[in-house]
Amino acid sequence: MPFRAEETIQNWVDEFLELEYDSRGLVRVLPQDTAGGENSGLVAVRLESIDTSIFIQPREIGSSEWVTTLEQSDTMREFTASQLTALSAELIMVSALTAFLEAKSRELSAENRGAGVTDSD
Repeated sequence: MPFRAEETIQNWVDEFLELEYDSRGLVRVLPQDTAGGENSGLVAVRLESIDTSIFIQPREIGSSEWVTTLEQSDTMREFTASQLTALSAELIMVSALTAFLEAKSRELSAENRGAGVTDSD
């Protein structure tokens, strides 16, 4: 099973959310078609503290590394100490989710290699 399949990613996100991290923002898996036409998933996190989105996805085909992309903003933002605390908590959750997805990808890649299956199969 490819680790980029939307269903696989959704299962991993559900498993992560059961760990009870502070996930005030909305975390969801969006469908994403790859260049090869495969059904993949893109993790989107809507941050409440700054009203923006972060997207999490594998860096590239064949890599277990995941990257996060912060939605660009054209405006300068000011934050109070309490707003920065809220933003920090959300970013800690996003960081933990990214690390969790990387760990699950590495685990599945190792299982696939043991079974003679490549991640792109």
